[in-house]
Amino acid sequence: MLEENQFDVIVMWATIEHLRFPKNTLTKVFKLLKPGGLFVFNTGNDSKIFRWAVTGYSMWYDVPGHLFFYNPQSIRFLLQTIGYKNIKINKDKINFNILWRLIAHKILDVILNSPSLKKRANFGKLMTISAYKPTSKSARV
Repeated sequence: MLEENQFDVIVMWATIEHLRFPKNTLTKVFKLLKPGGLFVFNTGNDSKIFRWAVTGYSMWYDVPGHLFFYNPQSIRFLLQTIGYKNIKINKDKINFNILWRLIAHKILDVILNSPSLKKRANFGKLMTISAYKPTSKSARV
């Protein structure tokens, strides 16, 4: 069993979207961090334009592989409710070439109803998040 307040840094790449109980896991990570410890992770960015354009065609919308979808507001709210502070979210810029290609596939799929066009793209927008465990004893857990 890992002890609380044990780690200076915890990193989690492409994980949170797969977790059945993400808040429980992020709370455990919070407890494992030393005061002032850093948590860094990434996940897909479920922005409105991307969701509208490519639902069903992007790797982020791959249920049951991906159980949750996050946008900057939802991930910030989740981290704040646990007690994380100084939250920074770096978002990929929208790649309009990819976006237009996915929209074209979606339109052709509707027109032609072609099973070959239903391939999921191996890309999507990412966001990388960093958050700190506060150093004060008054932080909520």
